Amino acid sequence: MSKLKLKNTVTVQQERLLAEKEEKLQKEQKELQEVESSLREKEQEICKLQEQLEATVQKLEESKHLLKTNENVITWLNKQLNEIQLTRKQEILGTSTSSNTVSRTGSSPHSMVDNRITSLNSGLNYPISPLLAFQSFPGAAAVKNANQQISGT
Repeated sequence: MSKLKLKNTVTVQQERLLAEKEEKLQKEQKELQEVESSLREKEQEICKLQEQLEATVQKLEESKHLLKTNENVITWLNKQLNEIQLTRKQEILGTSTSSNTVSRTGSSPHSMVDNRITSLNSGLNYPISPLLAFQSFPGAAAVKNANQQISGT
């Protein structure tokens, strides 16, 4: 009987040990699933952050381009303002020999032809659409002639 009792004790211990190992295995498998799930979430977050980074870099490049364009426009506008001020100063001093009715063609900040109409009295230049530069207006010659007669030129 002691042999049978010993055999039963060993069997019970082995079953208990087996149950403990199965429980530990289940815990480890559950932990592995949680870690894998967390890893997938982190990978998705990385992809989302990379997309945000790319969009931000794109916006930065666009902003740099816009800034450069704006700087060019400001430089060009300052040049135009300086030319107008110089022209007015020369007119005041009486050294201006140019006519106010002459159209100016210059360079815009984007290296494009800049067509301007000169105002008869103010000396200011107003930009016109490049498409307008190629259109002919039937009454334009009559208006120009009338303006020349009024100004005495």
